[in-house]
Amino acid sequence: MRLSFEVGQREKHQVEFRWEKFLGVAKIWVDGELIQKSRPLALQEVLQLSQLSSVTGSANYLAGMMNGSGRPDLITGWSFEVGRQERHVVYIQKERPQILAAFRAHTYRVFVDDDHVRDYVG
Repeated sequence: MRLSFEVGQREKHQVEFRWEKFLGVAKIWVDGELIQKSRPLALQEVLQLSQLSSVTGSANYLAGMMNGSGRPDLITGWSFEVGRQERHVVYIQKERPQILAAFRAHTYRVFVDDDHVRDYVG
């Protein structure tokens, strides 16, 4: 998924966000400069699986699923600042479907200074 949008009134900045679905890597550019690159989500999933491999981990996971506290993380996000004289805090939020996430569209929300600016689906 690729998003591109402008931030700022007097001091304008071009923000580009790319989500590589198969690796689970997010990359963010401001004015053509790469400012953030996330670790692959696959590594986080391997960590979660390794914690489940023990009897205690499996019991904790099952107990969490039974009481509703063990839901998988469906929402993740990235926050950063743009601008020098006209500063803005940008937050990009990604929400994935709970079932068959690799084969279904994800929802992306863009916030600038805590104001919801736009939704993207893809």
